[in-house]
Amino acid sequence: MCSMPFNIDPFNISGFIIILLGANTLILLSITRNFKPFYNILFLLFALFYVAHFIGVLYSTNVLEAQFIIERKLSLIAFPVILFSAPKLASKQIRVILLSFIVSCLIVSAVCLVMAAIKYRSAPDLNLFAYHELSKNVGMHAAYLSLYMCFCIGILLYVYYQEVKTFSVIKKALYAIALIILFAMVMLLSSRLQILMLIVGILIYLIYRLGLNKNIYKTIFGVIVIGILLFGLILAFPKNRERFKEAINYDQQYGLSKKWGEKQMRYLIWSSCLELICEKPLIGWGTGNTQDELEKVYKRNEYISLTYFDNTRFNAHDQFLETTIALGLVGLFILLAGIISAIRVALRNKNYLYIIFISAFIISCITESMLERQNGLVFFAFFNSFLLLNNLNKNEKEIK
Repeated sequence: MCSMPFNIDPFNISGFIIILLGANTLILLSITRNFKPFYNILFLLFALFYVAHFIGVLYSTNVLEAQFIIERKLSLIAFPVILFSAPKLASKQIRVILLSFIVSCLIVSAVCLVMAAIKYRSAPDLNLFAYHELSKNVGMHAAYLSLYMCFCIGILLYVYYQEVKTFSVIKKALYAIALIILFAMVMLLSSRLQILMLIVGILIYLIYRLGLNKNIYKTIFGVIVIGILLFGLILAFPKNRERFKEAINYDQQYGLSKKWGEKQMRYLIWSSCLELICEKPLIGWGTGNTQDELEKVYKRNEYISLTYFDNTRFNAHDQFLETTIALGLVGLFILLAGIISAIRVALRNKNYLYIIFISAFIISCITESMLERQNGLVFFAFFNSFLLLNNLNKNEKEIK
């Protein structure tokens, strides 16, 4: 999915390609009549999740928004159908697709940095190279683009690490450069949760690699030293220092009566979410109503920090809360059942890349409504189906 990281307004490249893929699949199936029926619990659960949104339209008061959500979430159905209908891929083909995603993320990184440099020439400001100012050059939220970069690093470390020793000098250099660029982009994007997720993931990876030597003292010492160096590297970026200071409310500088910070604002958002959930816990407020109802609570509770900016609307910033507001505990149960089933399938089949993907996605859902933006939805819908079907460890066997 080379187009996935590209979402430069007003061009919806990913949406256009999904339509073409879907049309191509339907045409081929109608010609060959070679549709292979599949009964996969994960597909059924996420199809049920989509159906729940469809039912939620029936008691929605914002029909236009509900229709837009239904159209956008069609990816949850489209990708499984497209990929299940496609021929079985060989290991080399799987790697090509994964590599194409990495290359596209590297290109996006270059585009972001070049555009930031161009802006810097006319208005010198280092903030142009950090956080949303950097990611908006390709029309993306910093957390979503950072998640892409983290997953690319996971692919490079898991899929290609064993082969590095067989690479030529040029390939080794390219491998190292790619890792450095992707890591630097995660630091520059300053998305705290993704940074912490990446650092913890690297430390776990190092424990595994160093642990192969069976020297526990060297392993512990090496991980501690590298961990300190990594956290020092994080704080070397000014934007990261500012954002982590805000997270711990360093020197009591942040607060609703002082300097506003995301941590304080998220408390207000999540308390508003819980208020709405308590009012309609079972089936929720309906598809398309979530944002409208949240705005009402913000105003009713006089949360000035959430209503101060005219052109900014704050969603739940948590996928599980977002789903529960819209579809109630029924919708949350379906979503959790799908995620838990994905984890079980990944562990049972020792599909380690799938474990990396689903873990990164779940963690990101804690602070972002990942399935409410196309960048998160398409990323999940594609790789959830692709990695379910294509296990690099057991791709010669049928995964049932």
